[in-house]
Amino acid sequence: RNNSLLIRAIGTKSNRDGIGARLKLTVGAKTLTRHIKAGSSYQGQNDLRIHFGLEKAVQADRLEILWPSGLVDTVEGIKANQIIAVTEGRGITRQEPFHRMR
Repeated sequence: RNNSLLIRAIGTKSNRDGIGARLKLTVGAKTLTRHIKAGSSYQGQNDLRIHFGLEKAVQADRLEILWPSGLVDTVEGIKANQIIAVTEGRGITRQEPFHRMR
């Protein structure tokens, strides 16, 4: 099975939902980039958490979040199969296991 990481960005100087933030995750020689954006359809909404597939990697080497405020947060050595919350200017503020479907 492949591993993954789910990230919730919580803004303090930027907006609370982190909309507009850019996340760069480095896993080995690969760098993956995602943007947090708002948008939905009629009576619907998108999950603002960002999912990264890590394939067989057991951890992400580095996560960099470029916030709309201009602040940059960097976290290193994040274990796979977790849901983490990263708060602007404070780093990881919450971690919980990510239960994969069987």
